[in-house]
Amino acid sequence: MKRIWFAILLSFYFTTGMLAKGNYAFKADSRLSEGKWVKIETGVSGLYQIPYSLLNEMGFKNPDKVGVWGKGGRVYSINFTDASEALPYSDDIEQIAVIHDNNSLYFYAQGVENIVFETGKTPMFRRNAMNIYSNSGYYFLSDCEDPCLAAESESEGMTQELLQGWGYVYHEKDLQLNTTNTGQLFWGESLLNPETPSSWTLPSPLMTSGTAHLAYRVYTSPSSNGTIGIELKDSESPYSFTFSSFGTDKFWEYPASASANSIEYKVKASECVTLRINATNSNADFINLDYWLLSYPKILPETGGISANAYEHYSFAVTAGESYSLPLPENYSVLDITIPRKAVRGRRLSENPSAIGIKASSDAMSLIVYDNDRQQRQITGWKEVTNNNLHALRQTGADLLIVTVPRFRTYAEQIAELHRIHDGITVAVATPEEIYNEFSGGCPDPMAYRAFARMLYNSSAARLRNILLLGPSDRNIRHHVSGETIFDRIIAPQQPNATPGRDASPAYDLYGIMADVINETQLYREKMEVGVGLLSCETESECEKAIRKIGEYLEDDSQAWRVNETLTIGGLHDNHTHGQQAEDFGNYIRQYPKTEGIAHTTIAVDAYGNENARRRFVSALDNGKNFTVWFGHGARVMLGNDKKFFTTSEAASLTNHNMGFMYMGGCDFSVPDIRARGLGESIVLDADRGMVGAIVSTRTAWSNQNYDLGKRIITGWLAPENTDISPTIGEIYAYAKSGTSSSNSMTFILAGDPALRVPSPLRNIDISVQNSVSASEKVKVSGTICDKNGNPDYSFNGKIVLKLMEPARILRSKDYETGTCNIPVKITNGVETTVYYTLDVTYDTELIAAFETDVTGGRFEIVMTVPEKVLTFTGRDARLVAGAYDKSRKLGAGGESFLTITGQPAEGSERDMEPPRIEISYDNSRDEISVSITDDTALSLDAGSNVALLDGRRISINYDSYCETRATDRQFLGYIDISGTACGTHTCSVLASDLAGNKSSAETTFEKIPRTAPLSVTLSSKAAADEIEITVEGIFSAPLDYEIIDSEGKLIWKSRENTGSIFWDCRDIQGKRAAPGLYRVRVRETGKSSLSLYSEWQNFAVLQ
Repeated sequence: MKRIWFAILLSFYFTTGMLAKGNYAFKADSRLSEGKWVKIETGVSGLYQIPYSLLNEMGFKNPDKVGVWGKGGRVYSINFTDASEALPYSDDIEQIAVIHDNNSLYFYAQGVENIVFETGKTPMFRRNAMNIYSNSGYYFLSDCEDPCLAAESESEGMTQELLQGWGYVYHEKDLQLNTTNTGQLFWGESLLNPETPSSWTLPSPLMTSGTAHLAYRVYTSPSSNGTIGIELKDSESPYSFTFSSFGTDKFWEYPASASANSIEYKVKASECVTLRINATNSNADFINLDYWLLSYPKILPETGGISANAYEHYSFAVTAGESYSLPLPENYSVLDITIPRKAVRGRRLSENPSAIGIKASSDAMSLIVYDNDRQQRQITGWKEVTNNNLHALRQTGADLLIVTVPRFRTYAEQIAELHRIHDGITVAVATPEEIYNEFSGGCPDPMAYRAFARMLYNSSAARLRNILLLGPSDRNIRHHVSGETIFDRIIAPQQPNATPGRDASPAYDLYGIMADVINETQLYREKMEVGVGLLSCETESECEKAIRKIGEYLEDDSQAWRVNETLTIGGLHDNHTHGQQAEDFGNYIRQYPKTEGIAHTTIAVDAYGNENARRRFVSALDNGKNFTVWFGHGARVMLGNDKKFFTTSEAASLTNHNMGFMYMGGCDFSVPDIRARGLGESIVLDADRGMVGAIVSTRTAWSNQNYDLGKRIITGWLAPENTDISPTIGEIYAYAKSGTSSSNSMTFILAGDPALRVPSPLRNIDISVQNSVSASEKVKVSGTICDKNGNPDYSFNGKIVLKLMEPARILRSKDYETGTCNIPVKITNGVETTVYYTLDVTYDTELIAAFETDVTGGRFEIVMTVPEKVLTFTGRDARLVAGAYDKSRKLGAGGESFLTITGQPAEGSERDMEPPRIEISYDNSRDEISVSITDDTALSLDAGSNVALLDGRRISINYDSYCETRATDRQFLGYIDISGTACGTHTCSVLASDLAGNKSSAETTFEKIPRTAPLSVTLSSKAAADEIEITVEGIFSAPLDYEIIDSEGKLIWKSRENTGSIFWDCRDIQGKRAAPGLYRVRVRETGKSSLSLYSEWQNFAVLQ
C-alpha cells in the first residue's frame, strides 16, 4: 500500500533561492517534560478499556484522574501546511476524549489503518492509507492535568430513528515490498494461480439483507493482460474485469473516486462473508492484491444482543446538525467517533429511555455501539516514559543533530563532544523513540525527524546545518530483526514510486528539506537546506572506529598540504567515456572561476591497466587528497565491473596517512536502507584509514547525470554560501542535491559525519617569485593571502605549503582492452561511418619538491632550494602551487606561479653548494646508533637519499624527529637499531644528500659489549590479531618509552607511558593497521642520554 500525503509541486522553489520560511509554529515545551507518563500500545482501531487495577500497577494513585494523549497509529502528513495553508501536521501530543466508568478508563484508539466513510454517489467505506512504519498505535497516559471527559451529545428531540447503518469487512496484509523491495508500495497475496483462487472468510457481524459495495486494489506487471474475477459467496451478483497494462506496471482500483459507480453485491443476513479472487487467461509476471474492503448494510443489536462482539462500529449517512435516536437496550452505550479526538457520548433519552440520542456533527457519522457489561479491547503493552523536552532545544538551537539508536547513544555523545571541542558548535543528540514521542505521537514516522529538524532549523539561537544518523536504518522497520524493536532502527524513507524496471531511491534527504510543502515524488527538485549523513554502524567496535577517525580528522594539521588537492579516476570500457569524464572534470576544477592553485591529478585506468592504476590511486590517497572522484561502472563490492581494479577488501586494507572525501559516480555502491554495506560505506566504516566521508550511489545511476552531480559537489566546495569558512561536507552535499533536474541524484547518499569541514581554498595567494630558476639555486618566495577580490586578508594565520611540480604533459592514452590509441566505432546514420575515440590526459601534479612555512598576518616568506632534478626540465615551465590553511578560522587559500627552468643561474643569484652535516655515535646502553643529519637549506626527501650501512649491509634508519608530510626539512634525527647484531667490532657508515644534490658521508667503528637488561617485557600472546598486552617487570620510577619495530628494524610505533602495562592495538604511529608479519617490542627509560633502565627485545607476530 502506498502512503498518501498532501503535496504540491514547487517547481521554481530552488531557482528563486527561497528559504523555508514556514507558517508552522512549534510548541515551546513538550507535554512530556514534566509529570508522570506511561506509553501504551494498541492494536486495530476500536474501543479500549484499561481497568483501574492496571492503572494502579502503572503507578497512578488516582486512576480516575488519568487522561489519554496521542493520535494512535495514523500516519502523519509529510507537509506542515497544505495548498490552502491549513495545518495537516501537529507536533507534540494532544489529549483525547475519554470515559471513566465501571472502574475503568475507556477511549477510542485509532489503528494503523485509515478507513473513512463517504456519502458520495453511494454511501460506503474507503481505505485512505495504511501506516507502513508501524503495526501498532501508541498513546500516552498521565494524571498531570484533568482528563478530557467525553461530553454528552446535545441531541434535541428525535427527528429520525436509526435502525440500520453501514459496517465493513476489511482485508489487507503487507507480505512483500513489491518486486523491487524498495519504495512505499507493499503487496499482499499473489492472485496468479487460477487453480487455487485466493479466498477469505471473515466476520460480518449484524449484516442484513441488502446491497453491499466492494472496493479493492490489485497491482499487475507491465505489458500484461488477463481477467480477474471477484466472487462473494451466496451473492447473486458475480463480478469480473479484464485488465490490460501497456508498457508499465499498474494499479487497478475500484471505485476510483467517491463519485464513481460502485461494485455491488446482493447479500443476505449473515455473520460472515467469503470472498474469492482469481485471475485467468493472464500472461502477467505478477498480480498481487493490495486490499479489499466490503461495505455492507448493518442492523443495530436487538434486545438481549445478538452481536458476538463487545462493541460494533457503525457509519450513517445523515444530515449535519440534526438529532437522531438509536433504539438500544439499557446495557448499551453510544460513542460518536466522527471526530475521534473529540468523541461524544450518546444521551439516553428521558422521553424514551429505550433509545439513545445523538446529534450529527457531519453528513457522515461514525458511532461505536458498545455493551457496558462486557470487556472491551485491551492494550497490548505499556512502559513508563522518562520526562524529556526536545522542544526546549528550540531556545538553544543546534548546529548539528545526531539521531542514534539507544545502544549507541554513548558514542553519539562522544562525536558531539568532539565537535563541541574542535568546532565550537552546538550539538543535540536524540533517539528515534524520543523524537517520535514528541513529534509523531510516539508512533514511528519519518515526519517526526523532519519536524524535529525543522524546529531546530527555525531556531534563532543556532540554525541547524547538519543531521547525522548513527546506527542501522531500514526501509521496512516493521519486519522482525532478532534482538531489536522498531525503536532500535532509524527509518530509511523511500521515494514513493518503484517499478519493476526501476528501484525507488532512498530519501534520507527528506530530513534535510525544510519547506512547509514538498512534492514527495520529486524531492530532487526541492531545496535541501540541511545536510544529512549516515554512519550505518552495526556494532560498538564500528562506532569506536568511526569516532577514532573523526577525532583524528579533526585533530589533523595537514590541511595546508591537501586544501587544493583533488583526484579523479576514470574507469574502463565505454569507448573512453569515463576516462574522458575524469579528464574533463579535472579541467573543470582547474578552471573554476576565481579559484587558483588547484593541484588536480587524473588517473585513467585505460592508461595504466588495473594493477598499475590501483597502485597510483593508493599512492595518491596516501599523499593526501581533499576530494577523490570516481567515474565509471561500479557495484556493491568494487569500483569498475570486473573486481580487478579496486574492491571492498582493498578498501578495508587502506593505510593512507591523510583521510579525505570521495564521490563515487557509478552504480550500487552501498544499500544502507536494507543494511547491506558496500564499498561506498566500507571505505568509511571498515577501513582503518581510507575515507572519512563519501557521497555514493545506492541504486543504478546514469553516467552523464553522475558527472553533473560531481560538478555541483565541486561548486558547493569552492563557492559555498559562506566564503569566510570552509564548508562542511553536509553543506556541500545539501547544495549538490538541491533543485537538480534529474531524479538520478536521489540515488546518492552521504556516508560519514556531515559536520566535518572540507578545507576549501576560499582565499587566493598572491605569490611573488622570480620568473626563472635553475638547479641548486636559492630562491626567495613571498606572498600575501587575499580574498577573491584581491584584498589582503591580514587576519590569516596558519601554514602554507609550496609544491614545485614537473612541467605539464599531455599524453594520449591507449585503450586497455584493444591496446590502441584510437578506438574505432561504427555509426550508422543513413551511411555507415567509423568514428575514432581517443583520450588525451593531462599530467601536471608530479611533485619535484615541497616546502612548508608559516603564514603570519596574511604574509609569508621562505627561501627554497631548487632541486637538482629540475635539470631534466631545462627550458620548460614548472608550476609552483601553493596551499595555505588557517586552522583557527577553518579557512584555506590557494595560488600558483610558473617558473621557467634554466640551465644556468641568473647573475648574482645564490646557490646551495654546502653538503649536509652528519653525526653518528654508538650507545651501548640503548643498543643503537644515533644519527643526526642537518643542512643549511633543505634535505632531500627522495627515496635513498639517506642510506646507512652496517658492516657493508644496508640497514634502516628510524626517525625520532622529521617532517611527516612530504615537505622538505633541514634536520633529520634518527637511530639505527643493532639489537640483533652480535657482540664485537663493527663499522657503520651513513650517506646523505640535500635537495640541491650535495652529498656527504660519515663513518664510525664501535665495540658492542654484552649487557644485562634490568627490565624485562612479557607479552599476553606471541601472536596478535587486534591487540596485545605488554607488561614490564622490574623496578622503575621514570616514564618508559614503549617501542615496536618491524622485521627490518624500522620503528613503527612508540608511546611514552607512566605505567608498566599497556595494550597495543596493532596500529602504527600514523594509525594505520600494522601489516601481518614479525615484530619486536622493548621499553627503555626516557629523559637521559645514557640509560640505566631498559629491556631486551621481545619477538611476536601480527596476524591478518
